Amino acid sequence: MNIEEIIDVEQLRSNTDGDAALVSDLVAIFEQEFPKLEAELLPEKAQSRLTISRAAHKLRGSLLALGARCTSLAEQIELHAKQWDEHHMADRCHELISQARLVTPAIHALLQRGEP
Repeated sequence: MNIEEIIDVEQLRSNTDGDAALVSDLVAIFEQEFPKLEAELLPEKAQSRLTISRAAHKLRGSLLALGARCTSLAEQIELHAKQWDEHHMADRCHELISQARLVTPAIHALLQRGEP
């Protein structure tokens, strides 16, 4: 996957006014918070569907700030976690986790190129 498939670079620039230091700070916060959210998104570990929905909401906000293209998947999980069957929910959560794991390496690569 290339960077532009993971990150909407224009959205990231717009969100941060192209401030590389701000982007670095946002990435550091994301890297700190993601492991907890990841654990809360795993249906086999989550205490409830409400926990999954709340974790997806928090993750959506972070992903949106970073211009991540998987933001809409987090929103879908947030809105539909209570209605989906176990298998579908687990698949979507694992897909979101896989995509979210790509965000920080992609942004680090952007920063190394002198962007955003």
